[in-house]
Order: sequence, then C-alpha cells, then structure tokens
Amino acid sequence: MKIFLTLFSILFFATLANADTTGVIHGKVLWKEGNKTTPKTGVTLQLTAYQNGKAQSAERTKSNSRGEFRFSKLDPSSDLAYEISAIHEGVPFKKPRVGFENRSEIQLEDFVLYPFTNDPKNLEIQEILLFEFGQTDILKINHSLVVTNNGKQTYDSHGAAPFDIPLAKGGFQLHFLSGVSQQSLDLIPNETCLRLNRAIEPGEANQLHLEFNYLYQYDARNIEFDFPWKLPRSKTTIALIDQDYDIEGPGLVQGEPKEQNGATFYVYTGGPFTSEQPLQFTLEGLPLPGDEGKHAVQLGMLFLALLGLFLLVKMRPKTPEKSQNRKTLALKQLAAIHEYEKRGELSSEEARTRQSYWKNVWVDAELSEEKDTPNT
Repeated sequence: MKIFLTLFSILFFATLANADTTGVIHGKVLWKEGNKTTPKTGVTLQLTAYQNGKAQSAERTKSNSRGEFRFSKLDPSSDLAYEISAIHEGVPFKKPRVGFENRSEIQLEDFVLYPFTNDPKNLEIQEILLFEFGQTDILKINHSLVVTNNGKQTYDSHGAAPFDIPLAKGGFQLHFLSGVSQQSLDLIPNETCLRLNRAIEPGEANQLHLEFNYLYQYDARNIEFDFPWKLPRSKTTIALIDQDYDIEGPGLVQGEPKEQNGATFYVYTGGPFTSEQPLQFTLEGLPLPGDEGKHAVQLGMLFLALLGLFLLVKMRPKTPEKSQNRKTLALKQLAAIHEYEKRGELSSEEARTRQSYWKNVWVDAELSEEKDTPNT
C-alpha cells in the first residue's frame, strides 16, 4: 500500500509539473493623442514564434476594454523566441523578440499607438556636411541634420520607405554625437546608410537634431561623393574649414566665405532637393601625402557655430559621448551582426570586418573609461 501511494504521489506531482511547463506573454496597448493617453480596445496583436531565426507559427488576439492582451500556453523552450506586433492601420508595430529563459511569464512594455503618417511630404530636412582636414590623406566628415515635421500628424516610416541617411561609401570609424542614441539610429549592413527608427512629432518644438561623424581616406586630388538620398531635403550646406578647395555638383552654389571664431568657412549651399535627387559633388584639388602643410582644426565649438550660423536653429549644448553608451552600442551592433550573418544576410567575410570594427569601438571606450577614472 505504501509503495502504491508513493508511486501515485510521484505521478501526480509529475503531472502538475508538466502542466506548468507552458509560458504566457501579456501586455497592454495604449492610445496617445496630444497629451492624453488611454487604453486602446480592439487592436489586433500578432505573435510569431521563431526557432533558430526562422518563423514557425503565428497566432492573433485582440486587446480588451482595458487595452490588455494575453498569449497563453506557449512553448518556453530555450531555442524559441517570440515576436509580438500591434497592427495599427494595417501596419505592424513590433517589439523586440523575447524568450522565456527559465521563466514562465513575460510582461512586455506597453505598445503606445498614435495617429501617424508615413508620407514624408511635410518633413523639412536641413543638412550640413562639414569637412575637417587633418592628415593629408584623411579627412573627417561631420554630418548634422535638423528635421522638422511641419504637418499635423506624427511622422513614422512604418509601412513605407524607411528614413535612411546616406553615408559616404568607404568611410570608417563612425561616431554618434548629440541627438543620436542606439535606440534612434541603426547602421544597416550591406548598405552605406543609417536608418532612423523613431517617430517625429509635429512642430518646431519637436525638431529632431542628429549629429555624427566618420573618417574618410582618399588617394586622389579629386573625390567624387554620392549620397543617394530617397527623401526630399529643403537645404544642404557643405562647408570647408580654412581650406578653399573647389566643390562642383548639381544644384550647389558657392557662397561668400564666413568668418567665425577665428576660422574661415568656405560654404556651398543647395536645395530644395526632391526625393529623386541624390546629393552628388566632387571635391577638387585636395593635398596628397608629400604635399607641404597639414591642417588641424578642433571640431566642437566650430561645428556648433556653423549650425547656428546657417540653420538659425537654437541647438542644445553638445554633451560629450559617454564611454558606457559606446560600449553598449558596440555590444548591440555585434549582436546584430551575428544575427544578420546567421540569417544569411551578411557574408562571413563582411561579418568579420564589421565585428572587428565594433570590437575596436568597445576597446576604445573601455580604455577611455579607465583613463577617465581617477586614481584613489
């Protein structure tokens, strides 16, 4: 009898354990209009299961009167990941994929939906390309954008052509400066561009300011640049500091030199440009190794002065990039490169090249952290 009861107990608790091996993912959908946020009823939520990066199955549910949704009886296996999307006006707004990782319940961050348009016609994009000369065969390209949504609805590129910011092909050592975070811009593998992944609300008070720079090495006196924009720009400014090299390109006009903070800016302006017009120009008469003279210019104050001078936009003070943010960004990019390679979207050789770059970014940030830490 004791043996029977023992076997019964083992089977009973084993059954309970097996019944508790499914997972739950739940969350809430909110609606934001102006300054008011309320629960959103009847929104379609789609859950897609991925195994080793490949979609396996999908199911749907709707948010209830409190904006809540719930997916139950999910397989919590470690090789599975789940992606949840809120379908708004036919457009999926996705959350990052999640796995259970020895837990049985996952609560997602709230989906916040809003009236939006993915038509960029009301966006006003002003850009500045500032060329800084150091070594005779390397220059720094400082790129800044001010984006204003002059419409009445929030702009979001979901469901339409992405907001891609083209970079000079062959550039390296990309650094994000003010207004840019790892959440707002992605470096797109196999493409020379940065992709904006955040919404832009209407009005000048919600202007988006982006600044980043990178290096470019050249081996000829004339360089042809091609920035294949797919969005309209209201104004483009190209500036050289203390160097009056020639710039030739469609729609660009040379202006009068400007004196600012003891430096001379040689300026070319153009625009408006349509979405069908890339930015193309040739920088002519550059020095090569062996030429006499090297030009070193500090960026900081001069770059901000140029922004104020030509855009007449009140900018927030630039804050130095923190090493910890660079380390976090490097780790994120390394993980993304691994995923792209695993899905076959990136060759092994290209993956190694990009991994080497982001590893160097991480090491550089780590060394900067150590240098900035005072001895005790």
